[in-house]
Amino acid sequence: VNFNVTVKPQSGTGEPTGTISFEGGPINSTEGIAGFNLTNGTASGTTALLPGGTYSVTAHYPGDSTYASSNSTPVSVTVSKENSQLQAFLVTFDSNGILSKNTNTAPYGSPYILRVNVENAAGQICAPVATSGAIACPTGTVALTNNGSALDSGTYTLNSYGYFEDQTVQLPGGTASIKAAYAGDNSFNASSAT
Repeated sequence: VNFNVTVKPQSGTGEPTGTISFEGGPINSTEGIAGFNLTNGTASGTTALLPGGTYSVTAHYPGDSTYASSNSTPVSVTVSKENSQLQAFLVTFDSNGILSKNTNTAPYGSPYILRVNVENAAGQICAPVATSGAIACPTGTVALTNNGSALDSGTYTLNSYGYFEDQTVQLPGGTASIKAAYAGDNSFNASSAT
């Protein structure tokens, strides 16, 4: 989404300094969405951090040493869901550290974890606090099955970075067919991968 925000004094000349943030969202109208630095009283650019749904967005200026805080008039936005992609990784390790971050074989009884990332339509994992190029994070749950039966706890909640790890997984010997099914949220469509 492209945006352009200008902060000016109510009277006189001068340029407010600091940051602005966007607030709003489908669940909480005061939820912080993203922050941007002012340059010459203006912040402009693009953001991919607006959550899916129809809601109002307000630009909030917290003030600086000269100017008081203020809010813009709310703007109604509609953001459609984007597709999601799942990536599952078998991560093997030993007492010396990680052996492989992405393999599909492991000796029976050896230590490993199963990690599942929910990525955006471009195949990028979220980066909510990146200084540039921040990417929104999916929320919600992923169901895991092995050969059609629930694997371990069966349903896992994504962490704040859009992934989870099954750290207690221990698959039986032989071939496993692991399926991950993401339920989706306000911003991301459901998806699955085997």
